[in-house]
Amino acid sequence: MSDDIPTRILIDSSNVISKKLTQIFNDCLKNNTFPESLKLAEVIPLFKKNDNTKKSNYRPISILPSLSKVFERIIHKQISSYMNNKFSKKLSGFRKHHNTQTSMVKMIDDWKKNLDKGNKVGALIMDLSKAFDTLNHELIIAKLDAYGFCTDTLSFILNYLNTRFQRTKINKSFSSWLKILCGVPQGSILGPLLFNIFINDIFYFISENSELSNYADDNTLYTCNKDIDIIKD
Repeated sequence: MSDDIPTRILIDSSNVISKKLTQIFNDCLKNNTFPESLKLAEVIPLFKKNDNTKKSNYRPISILPSLSKVFERIIHKQISSYMNNKFSKKLSGFRKHHNTQTSMVKMIDDWKKNLDKGNKVGALIMDLSKAFDTLNHELIIAKLDAYGFCTDTLSFILNYLNTRFQRTKINKSFSSWLKILCGVPQGSILGPLLFNIFINDIFYFISENSELSNYADDNTLYTCNKDIDIIKD
């Protein structure tokens, strides 16, 4: 399977290649493997602002093969269907009918109601650094296992995560390939879903007196009370 096929050609020739692709994808699922050629990513540095000589002013954009996303979409539908009733209602990122607004509205409404009662509000605002890039693969598999995924699915997801490589592309120049040791694939279809599964159990560890407003890797822990010392605790 090759990465050299433009997305437009895949779409226009779908009625011709769909049968063969279905056979390939089914064979991969049967063998619990994700094609090695679809694990290769090219990272393009996208300039943001200010000094263009500082690497911190560039955002890395990972480009994956188009066929990879076709295959991932199939897996995504199956995993989402299984996990939908297991996700916390407070998990807002990368979910249908959930967005930044649903998270913000709930939090601000809670704050307004408590302020109207004369309570004070305390909030701890957290942004997890490099959250998607640092997830441990073994922990992801352990959490999938805890949610009841079968052995074949665990083997497939582990194979999907492992033996991935990326290189940097600038104009027509390329760096050497380097192996990705942790994290979910940037720019992928399955990456955000696996991140949601990884972080979902955080809500089990929030005390009864606190709330957590979540969107992806942005989390705001807050509590409301008349006593400022209780809020601090």
